This record gives sequence, structure tokens and C-alpha cells, in this order.
Amino acid sequence: MLAFRGLGVKCPPFADPFAHLRYPDGLALGFLRDSLSIDDIAGSGVLPTFGVFVFSTEFVRKQKKGSRLHGLWIRASLVAMKSLLVACVLGLFVQGMTSGADSLESELMEKQKTSSARSDPEKQRVYAEGIQSVRDSGILQSAIQVGQKAPDFTLKNAQGDTVTLSTELKKGPVVLIWYRGGWCPYCNITLVAMQKILPELKAEGAELIALTPELPDKSLTTAEKNHLSFEVLTDLNHQVAKEYGVAFELTPEVAARYKEHFDLAEFNGQAAGSSMLPLAATYIITGDGMVRYAFLDADYRKRAEPREIVDMLKKINEPSKNTSGMEQP
Repeated sequence: MLAFRGLGVKCPPFADPFAHLRYPDGLALGFLRDSLSIDDIAGSGVLPTFGVFVFSTEFVRKQKKGSRLHGLWIRASLVAMKSLLVACVLGLFVQGMTSGADSLESELMEKQKTSSARSDPEKQRVYAEGIQSVRDSGILQSAIQVGQKAPDFTLKNAQGDTVTLSTELKKGPVVLIWYRGGWCPYCNITLVAMQKILPELKAEGAELIALTPELPDKSLTTAEKNHLSFEVLTDLNHQVAKEYGVAFELTPEVAARYKEHFDLAEFNGQAAGSSMLPLAATYIITGDGMVRYAFLDADYRKRAEPREIVDMLKKINEPSKNTSGMEQP
């Protein structure tokens, strides 16, 4: 991958025409040879330009400096360099669009593969049975569903400021998510993904609020670590999670596995215990307090897709946009 040194800029792969070239004095193409790799120029729309340029280089460069051929080659080189830079800019655009299109699901799946490769079969069995236990508990059916009223709540963020759901709903829809804790890699990946779409959520008039059983000092660490700029509230002792029906008990085996690495009570407080966690649930709640979207899954490695959340907000806002655009009689 091509990188402009000091800028961190990468261009899409294509074949290096500069690998064995030496350049006339003063020709500003040497940096390209230093920055390109053998795979850096193939497949570019400027390849024909470089084809003519490269194959004629060894012949023309031998011409006397100052001669007509030498001058023509210099001009051709500048045109070729400009073409390459244009291709790089276009490549960056396409690369950005492609990377932006990568789903959260694919990132989580990649993390799952990595974790599975390092986990022993017994550990995988324990966690799989834990997920099945959550599924069998009926929590996915008993939790707050689409079309139901969202319970109001008032919670504090890490700075001690109180946030009330009903107050925030007066400003617009609220995207409400739960994350288990900063110790959970799947949660951290999800929080970063949600941060990335925050401008789109705001463009739809929505606010993003994350709830966690973590104590304020722990949630502050998580927010700072992931550079979050949305509200992260402590759901002390799973109070709100219980009202929404998304709190569940870990199996003894899963709780014991966690205990080998960290103490949940240290993160969530002694009163919260070491055997309860919330589902990684996501809700979209509109100004009337009704749930318009709900993501509920027993598997903590699966999360609501950010793009799906944005699309749902657009759908929710569509009727109001149509109404506001109608001509008054």
C-alpha cells in the first residue's frame, strides 16, 4: 500500500513503474519511487499514462540534458505525476467509502474469530451454554418491545450530572444502548462504531445515550479510552436494566470464568453483585416515549448495526419531513 511519508496517506494497490528508475537532476519524482512499493500502481486509471512514460524512460533519459527530447520527457513526467496524484486522491475517497461501509457485524465477527482461536474448548463450551441459558430464560420475549412505553429514568454520568430520559425526549428521539463494561472488547468495538455515526444521529435530531452497570469512575475510563462524546450513564445496581427487562443472571460457570480474570463487583459495585449483567440491548425511543426499534439478542457478541439505526431514524423522521414540506391550503 502506497504511503506518503509523514502524512499517513495510503493509495490503492497497483504495480510500481519506478522500481528500477533513476531520475534526472531536479526531477521531483524521486519521492514517488521512495514511497511506492511493487504493488502500488496496478489497476489505476493512469496506468496507460505510466505505461508510455515508463517504457520510454530508459531511452529518453539518456538524451542530453537541455535537449528537446529531455524537455519533452520532463513535461511528460509532470503530467504523469499529476495523474498519479489524482488517482491517489480518488483511491483515498474510494477506500474511505469502502472502509466506512464495513459493518459492525464484520468487526465483531473478526474479534470472535480471534478470541475463539485463543480459547480452549472448555471455555468455549461454558460461554456457549451461558448464551443458551439467557436465550432459554425467555428474557428476549419479556423485555420491553417495539410498541411499548419506555420506562422513564434519571441517572448520573461520570461527572455527576443527572440526565432524565423524558427531558431528552423533548429534544428528539433517543437511541438508548446498553454496554456490559469497559472490560468487554465487544462493547468497546461497538462504542467506537456508535461514536462514528454520532454526526448522522444528530443530523436526524437524535441523541445517543449509553447505559452501563459500571461505577462512574470505571465508565469515565471507558469513555475516555474510546474517545466518546455522547452521554454514558451509570445504571447503578441494574435498576433501569431491570425496569426494561434486560438484566439477567450469569450461569455459575460463566460467573466463575469471569472471576478468574476480574471481579464484576469491583466494576459495578458490591450491591450489584458478580452474577448479573444487562443484555447489549438497543432501543430507539421517540418523543411520545414509545419504543420504535428494539435490538435484543442473547449473544453478547451480536449488536445492533449502526447503519440500521440511522436508517430507522430516517424512516421515523420521514412522515414529519413530508408533512413539513406540504403546501398549506
